[in-house]
Amino acid sequence: MHRCVFNPLDFQLEPLRLIVVSKFIVNYGLNLIKMKQLLLATLLLLPLLFSAQCPDCTPDESCVSEEPFPTICPLILPDATAGAYYETVMTFYLPGTIVDPDSELEATLLEVVITSVVGVPFGLEYEANSENNTYYPSEGDNYGCATICGTPLVAGSYEINISVTVLVSALGFEQTVNESFSLPLTVLAGEGGNVSFTYDNLFGCGEVAANYEALIDGSPSVTSYDWDFGNGNIGNVATPPTQLYTEEGEYTVTLETTIEDYVLQSVNISSLASGWGGDVEEISEALFNPDPYFVIIDGDGSTVYTSDAIIDSETGSWNSIGLALTNPPYSIEVYDQDNGGLFGSSDDFLGSDAMELIDGSFSFSSGETSGTITENLEVTTVLNNEETVTVFPIPNSTFTYLDEEGVLDYDDPQLASFLWTLNADTIQQGPQDSLVLDGPGLYLCTVTNIYGCEATSDEFVLCPEITLLYNPVNETLNTEGGFDSYTWYFNGLELEGETGATISATELGNYSVTITTEYGCEVGSEVFVLAVSVDEVAKNDFLMWPNPAKTVVHMNLPEGSWELTIFDSSGRIVKRVIRSGGNQTVSTQNLAPGIYAVHADNQHNRLSGVVVVSR
Repeated sequence: MHRCVFNPLDFQLEPLRLIVVSKFIVNYGLNLIKMKQLLLATLLLLPLLFSAQCPDCTPDESCVSEEPFPTICPLILPDATAGAYYETVMTFYLPGTIVDPDSELEATLLEVVITSVVGVPFGLEYEANSENNTYYPSEGDNYGCATICGTPLVAGSYEINISVTVLVSALGFEQTVNESFSLPLTVLAGEGGNVSFTYDNLFGCGEVAANYEALIDGSPSVTSYDWDFGNGNIGNVATPPTQLYTEEGEYTVTLETTIEDYVLQSVNISSLASGWGGDVEEISEALFNPDPYFVIIDGDGSTVYTSDAIIDSETGSWNSIGLALTNPPYSIEVYDQDNGGLFGSSDDFLGSDAMELIDGSFSFSSGETSGTITENLEVTTVLNNEETVTVFPIPNSTFTYLDEEGVLDYDDPQLASFLWTLNADTIQQGPQDSLVLDGPGLYLCTVTNIYGCEATSDEFVLCPEITLLYNPVNETLNTEGGFDSYTWYFNGLELEGETGATISATELGNYSVTITTEYGCEVGSEVFVLAVSVDEVAKNDFLMWPNPAKTVVHMNLPEGSWELTIFDSSGRIVKRVIRSGGNQTVSTQNLAPGIYAVHADNQHNRLSGVVVVSR
């Protein structure tokens, strides 16, 4: 909430004018909420935390508002993606004169100063067109711009906390307003990859879960994968299981992709089908032998290899062929070479068979033609790629309670911002690493470290101290209100029906109360002993006033030197002083609320009285 307070004694304004001015300034303060987008953006424009290395920007002077009021273009920051370069330009508009929409009074916007920025996603930087973090709209400094750039590393929803000081002038008076705002920025989980594999996450806080997938599939060649995930796990499939990285540090992920092809090494024909004889050049099979050779056909039906013929032989062997079989299925065809002959006879077809793709030897057969084929599986391509997974530390959110100072305190240079809450309400946010406790309640702190990682502290409960106050005029005993429940006791027994902060206390005896709070405290008061009745208070041998007393009590003593002794309700001496006759003063500043007996003694007399101390 924006609060603007004027003191009539300081400003010497007549009441009516004071009301008008105060209303305008308060309304203006409330309408500063509308400046949130501007001020939030302005934060992002300033190189407060990082050395700026972003490109220069030019303001978009078409950025205006329908009303003469600050605005920012665009109104919403685009999402960033973890691991991906991010760059956006923002323009902000600051009119020199602003108009309060409720009172329609004008004010001059003198100065806007960005005082601090925390909670920026790790990896982003700023480049603004203001070097001193200050803007003077009334002097024509009506447009500004900034480039936000960099590579955010950790996905998540961030709150960038901005503190600003705004100076305005209205009706001849200047007013300064200090305010804090939060600008949300979403960093989406990124996806990336290299030549041989993709990944969906390389950075995280406390733990990273990453998925990988190999990109290269050399089919029909044999493709194999050798993963080392850097976390002690290895793998050999294209899409391995999700990998977890649970310890702070860097992990190198490597993938070796190997492509192997089947290579035809040798063919051996052990028998040849008949049908090769009877050609003109082969007058008699008894006199002439065939000339066998073979042909390799690929999956497209194309001839990819033709061997040499072996002359005058019904068997044959061909070695060191070295044909890579990359387009299956393959088949082998066997022929007898006739070379056209004298009368042009064609080669004789002697059979065919399908080929297997194996690392080794296998037999083929077609009718009477048979033999063996040998293939080897040989490495043809090896690719190696790597990436680095980084697990940033979760901040230590444990604070120290400084009892004597009543302060919760951090002492960790890696912590960048602190969001303090009391009973779930934000009471302080920014770079302050300590908090002065503001009364009893449940305290929590969400801390962000320099890597953008968050953690929330354990609950810290400060229970109230319960004090009982006695009012002798009304004969009541009361304690602080606002607790969840009250249970009153008289002489150790519960008082039925007494569930409020005040009870009637007319009987002499011991009183106490136990309260509970919404944040888990159950606290009992000290026992209050009502030992002197109200009637007895009036029976003082000498006059004491005021009675009840707060910090001092005055008394009128007879002439002479008197020793004053003050007793609490249990009879314990709590104070002893010497006073002369006449009007005297005794401090009750250090006395707890309650009823005290007072004795004034000299050599011959004792005077008695009763004083009630209240606060």
